[in-house]
Amino acid sequence: MQDRLKTVILLLAAMGAGYVGGLMSQAKTQAAVIGKMPAISKVVRAEKFELVDAAGKTRGAFTTDKGEPRLVLVDSEGKLRGLFSTTDGEPGLTLFDAAGEIRGAFSLAEGEPSLSLSDAAGNTRGIFSTTDGEPGLTLWDAAGKLRGTFDTDKDMTWLALYDSEGNTRGTFSTTDGKPGLTLWDAAGEIRGAFNTDKDGNPRLALVDAAGNTRGTFSTTDGEPGLTLWDAAGEIRGTFDTGKDGNPRLGLNDSTGVPRGVFATDKDGNLLLGLNDSTGEPRGVFATDKDGNPRLVLVDSEGKTIWSAP
Repeated sequence: MQDRLKTVILLLAAMGAGYVGGLMSQAKTQAAVIGKMPAISKVVRAEKFELVDAAGKTRGAFTTDKGEPRLVLVDSEGKLRGLFSTTDGEPGLTLFDAAGEIRGAFSLAEGEPSLSLSDAAGNTRGIFSTTDGEPGLTLWDAAGKLRGTFDTDKDMTWLALYDSEGNTRGTFSTTDGKPGLTLWDAAGEIRGAFNTDKDGNPRLALVDAAGNTRGTFSTTDGEPGLTLWDAAGEIRGTFDTGKDGNPRLGLNDSTGVPRGVFATDKDGNLLLGLNDSTGEPRGVFATDKDGNPRLVLVDSEGKTIWSAP
């Protein structure tokens, strides 16, 4: 009985030793395998990377095309929606709508940034960019006609509006820091201008279809004045105030000679004067300081020929 018990104990001990030995051998083998695994790399190198969604559809790719890197984004229908790439080394971002039309692009060309917006038909409608470092905004209509620009250069800032035929119809700009508004007709002729002169005085000018100035409304030394010209360029009428602030209306003939004046003096007295074709006074109708009227007629030599009272 004792001999049988010893045999069982020896058998159990042998089995235990074998099990422990097996575990130790397995552990050594795993350690050897782990020791042979490569270290974690900080850089991943490949010719193409693809991004897939949960359904296994490709949604993005990072690759190269003719030596230029490209990052592509795709929607769930497999349509291209975004592209970030370089062309001749210049970076650019392009956005597409669901129909595949380009709707926006942001890029560099010769070092100048440009943002472009397009409509659903693929027509460029606006560009915001720089030229020689100066910013500019350009707008087009659906027909591809230029309709507006807003630009600056070293000396000027200007806003220009164009009609459906691409003709300039209005500009608002500064020259040497002085603002000015100019209007054109469909034939390209300037028809009106509102600006300031070198002294900062405001001036509004109206021009006919032939390009002739027909009227100006301006200030001189702070005093307002209205001047009218005929088609031949002769001044035909003026309405202004002098340095003393007294209003006066002047009428000229077709040769530009003053023929009549209606004014007030510093005391508020009225004066109506008539001139001959040479500009010489021939008649005066006025009131004195008491409001009494007086009429005087003179000859070509300035001599009074009649007066009343």
